[in-house]
Amino acid sequence: MFGINDALCERELQKGPIRVAIIGAGTMGGYMVHQLVTAKGMNPNIVIDVNVERAKSALTNAGIAESVFCHTPAEVAATIKEGKHVYSGLAELAWTTPEIDVVVEATGNPFVYANIAFNSIFKKKHLVSFNVEGDVVIGHILKMFADNAGVVYTAMSPAL
Repeated sequence: MFGINDALCERELQKGPIRVAIIGAGTMGGYMVHQLVTAKGMNPNIVIDVNVERAKSALTNAGIAESVFCHTPAEVAATIKEGKHVYSGLAELAWTTPEIDVVVEATGNPFVYANIAFNSIFKKKHLVSFNVEGDVVIGHILKMFADNAGVVYTAMSPAL
């Protein structure tokens, strides 16, 4: 764990920041947006929530004054290339946008979680989960799929 800040700074210098999609802008997702805005080497490029205004508010509350609503992967890609942040209500943008490296699942809904998790892994996106219920039921299966796809799957405890 030590040295992770240095590694992220080095990553940002060499390849740019890790591009993150956060799905679920409630308590955990909103907290994650704020943390990523202040972290070196990572960027919350897109925040997605069924309540689109909550997704936009998560970015605003984290200090991002201007964000763009997008409908398609091409719109997301163009907006990211302009250095802007995106918000949307369409979860599939997280795994269908090539410019996204990591998907953070923070919906709190185990059924939605399963859809997001499998689609993200099948599209070779790294996955971070904040869904304890979903992790308990299918986390071991997701780990096998992720290993086979060559991506990282990790579950984060809300207590962390």
